[in-house]
Amino acid sequence: MIAYLTSLSFRKQWLLLFILSFAARTLFLLLLVDLNNSHYWEYGEISRNLFEGRGYSLFYLFNEKIDIYYKTAAHPYPSAYVPPAYVWFLTPFWFFEDNVLRNVLILSLQNLASLGVMWLLFKVVMQWFNSERAAWIAAIIYGFMPEMIYSANSFGPTVFYHLVVCGLLLQANKPLQNKNILITSLLFTAGLYLRSEMIVFTVMWMCYLIGKKEFMATVKIALFTLLFFIPWPLRNYVVFNKVIPLTTSSGINLYRGHNEDGTGSWGWSKHVYLHTAYLCGDDNFEVRFSSLYADLAKAYIKEHKAETLRSSFEKLGELWWLPRNDQRASHPLYAFPWALVVLFAAPVIWLERKNKFTYAALIFLFSCSIVAMLFFVLPRYQTIMKIALIPFAAFGIHSLIVVYLNRFYRSNTPDK
Repeated sequence: MIAYLTSLSFRKQWLLLFILSFAARTLFLLLLVDLNNSHYWEYGEISRNLFEGRGYSLFYLFNEKIDIYYKTAAHPYPSAYVPPAYVWFLTPFWFFEDNVLRNVLILSLQNLASLGVMWLLFKVVMQWFNSERAAWIAAIIYGFMPEMIYSANSFGPTVFYHLVVCGLLLQANKPLQNKNILITSLLFTAGLYLRSEMIVFTVMWMCYLIGKKEFMATVKIALFTLLFFIPWPLRNYVVFNKVIPLTTSSGINLYRGHNEDGTGSWGWSKHVYLHTAYLCGDDNFEVRFSSLYADLAKAYIKEHKAETLRSSFEKLGELWWLPRNDQRASHPLYAFPWALVVLFAAPVIWLERKNKFTYAALIFLFSCSIVAMLFFVLPRYQTIMKIALIPFAAFGIHSLIVVYLNRFYRSNTPDK
């Protein structure tokens, strides 16, 4: 396929790759997605409440049961459970009452966005390694990797987050001029509006710039990012009368990583049901909900320091290999491509560790590792991280092809 691609003009190459990858995604959409589904996780429930004039809200108490799924008779509490960008994306689609039409439109747009990720990956690899073959390999991996096809057809911000991360990986290597600083700040802000863990990468990147003595650039990035992102924490303060810079899901996420029942456990029946009256006292449900779980997690960490330390490194291992408690990760269509990406990427990461163009990716990978150790691991967190591994894996595959071709030509060249 790569040989055929290289025989075409550049535009025809991309047109063919776009058509084939979009066709693969559309086929998945039509055959394997439940198009009658009307529940898009927390993002969808908040967006529907927003569309119906109930504001940015999620949890509610109905018939003595706490729930999130949209119910006309319910009165949901104000929310900051997830960042707002993907919620905003979903909200206009509620104009379409037909579930099938709405789902096809949402996922088709996400599939189109994934084509943009392919293009940016191509540019990232060209910038890092100056190898067109490796760049094509990266685009093909993203275009046809089952996991990436699945993520583009899932209701979540992953594909848009991939766009932002690829943009940052490109932008990080450009001169620190005002225009580039502004674009970088906008990308960091977009990442924060999509997923709150972007804060870790943002802070780590600014620390890297400080280490390079780029003090003025760091201050500008920090100020611009704060300026663009401040409406969200300000809204949260007005709504909850409490400083909530990112989300109200930090407590439950910390608990899911540190509890006596095992990584990933919600402990819902043990804690939420027992404290229903306390949690549902007023509109600050999510503040108390997050505090309750945060306190439980902190108490567990305090009482089980050795276990917490061991578990943190186990979660790090799961992030870089396979999550133990999720059967989806053991499926061959997930596990085998993931193993190949890791095996091809790992030696390139080591060999190219002094390549300054890859520093942003290494910092991003490190930030993903820190988040996993602090909280917990799911397959989609690997998918999020994998966008920064694909360029390394593509160059590893390219290098192997070069070695094979050199040996092939030498073995078929007659001695003089």
